[in-house]
Amino acid sequence: MSNILIVDDNEDVRRNIANSLKDKHTVLQAGNGKEAEKILKTNDIDLIFIDIVMPGKSGVEFLMESKFSLKDTKIIIITGNISSESQEFVNLTKTLGVDKILYKPFKKEELFNAITEVMS
Repeated sequence: MSNILIVDDNEDVRRNIANSLKDKHTVLQAGNGKEAEKILKTNDIDLIFIDIVMPGKSGVEFLMESKFSLKDTKIIIITGNISSESQEFVNLTKTLGVDKILYKPFKKEELFNAITEVMS
């Protein structure tokens, strides 16, 4: 069983992902990067789903500041604000150590496939 952290300012998105994963994983949730930092201080996390655009502390800020402490943690970005055709965004995610990008809205099957891909 993996420990998964879902970081998104949209509570419905967090809840939907958590409900999809809770039977097979331990799931924690945060509404922004600051909340995620607090959770990481007291929990070992195997995988983070993180939105890019959030108030308080964005996903990019969080990943930039946490990059070295997350070296053993898999990272999947979830975003609905950035085009899948943006090469600049793809390049940025590689620099930040991101393992996969999921573009909202995504289906449960895509969610499960992404976990299998990055955790293998």
